[in-house]
Amino acid sequence: MLLNKQKERAWIESELVKLYRELDEATDRALFSEMHRLIDRIHAMEKVRDLIL
Repeated sequence: MLLNKQKERAWIESELVKLYRELDEATDRALFSEMHRLIDRIHAMEKVRDLIL
């Protein structure tokens, strides 16, 4: 059970890294609607990550 939680958390962390990179790119290009969508996804993923503790 603990191993599964660690795997889930690692997957979420890798997804968050990808989302932060996309957010950086959207910020550089000033794509505000894309930025808001990514921020919403990041917040949701962070909540899930925190629940897995």
